[in-house]
Amino acid sequence: MSYVSKEEFAEGVKKYQSDLYRLAMFYMKNDADAQDAVGDAVLKAFEKRGALEDKEKFKSWILTILTNTCQTTLKKKKRIVYVEDVWKNEEPVTKKPDEMRELVLELEDEFRQVVVLYYYEGLSVGEISSSLGVSKGTIKSRLARARKKLKVLL
Repeated sequence: MSYVSKEEFAEGVKKYQSDLYRLAMFYMKNDADAQDAVGDAVLKAFEKRGALEDKEKFKSWILTILTNTCQTTLKKKKRIVYVEDVWKNEEPVTKKPDEMRELVLELEDEFRQVVVLYYYEGLSVGEISSSLGVSKGTIKSRLARARKKLKVLL
């Protein structure tokens, strides 16, 4: 087991900060919540940095922590509809990336997580497999099933 020092951890966070923010924005949909999620995830990761067995897997490890942080935050957060959002949504505005993100967010957790890590964060099947602790076959299966579900939703 290799230990990640404070300096190595800081370097890793700095190196992947844009990836962390982009992933958080995908889930949280606004800057303030995304920044909060990244901050919470970095703190959790720092506290558990001794659990990281392979320094080469830092990116997938911290992105998984961020994904779990975002999902937990969204589950806890009650659905609040602000007046501004109601007015803003009166005129239909369609944007393909936003529509696709909404469809991905409708997927069950196990499918959403692999889709986001694979397509949005560019992790390989092997990296996702090791960071989630499941076999490569399971990841491939989840990706295939997620694609089918998205095709139906489209």
